[in-house]
Amino acid sequence: MSLNDSTAVILCGGFGIILDTDAGRIPKALIPLGDRALVWHVMKRFYLFGVKKFVLACGYGNNEIRDYFINFSKYNLDIAFNQQDNTIKYYGQGEDRDWQINFINTGIEANTGARIARLKDYLRDEDKFFVAYSDCISNINIKDLYDNFQKNSLTAYVTGVKPIYRYGEFICSDSEVTDYNSMSQISSERGWINGGYMLLSNKIFDYINVNKECCLEKEVFKQLVQDNELELYKHNDFWCAVDHQRDVSYLNDLWYRNNMLWLKA
Repeated sequence: MSLNDSTAVILCGGFGIILDTDAGRIPKALIPLGDRALVWHVMKRFYLFGVKKFVLACGYGNNEIRDYFINFSKYNLDIAFNQQDNTIKYYGQGEDRDWQINFINTGIEANTGARIARLKDYLRDEDKFFVAYSDCISNINIKDLYDNFQKNSLTAYVTGVKPIYRYGEFICSDSEVTDYNSMSQISSERGWINGGYMLLSNKIFDYINVNKECCLEKEVFKQLVQDNELELYKHNDFWCAVDHQRDVSYLNDLWYRNNMLWLKA
């Protein structure tokens, strides 16, 4: 199976986030980033490298997420509406009109491992597949991730990133301060965390189940490490997880300054 034939599973079943707007709590996947939803940006990263098939593991906001994509052309492309015969003509094809998206309701309460387990029937023909979170934005090289995975027979290849210190870092020599970084990455080799872009072989289904407490990041990763079935793909470039309003503001600022690193291959 080539990269262009690959499928990307997007986990978008979380309970959402409360923004500083009148909208209240909305699904994280649908948080506005520029003129597109957050999940669209994650999917577009894969599309830049030729991936067109997606499986959205939905939960909270399932109906809203489906409606967003089903009505995408209606609300995002220029259209001409003929009132006499109720026909609609779309102007421009749209760079994402050839996406194939499967929406699977994996439940409100399910944890990440359970959500993937509940997709088994829809991934039956895949010997491997990507998995990503709908709230992690990155300029990760999808092709490099794929090519490195091809070199081994592991169950999981997980992107490791070093999060940014939000409050600045003092650089010291003993008690003397030698420098200060307002935004810096964790420097320790122990500082890698799960960056949310993964490539899994179908052997992963031996490790997960549909029980809602099955968490990929806790017991499953730990078991994979013990079995020498997990390897880290180290990504030292742009990455941002959307957990708070400040993360949304940060990414939108990059968008409006035309500095969308994640939309550049």
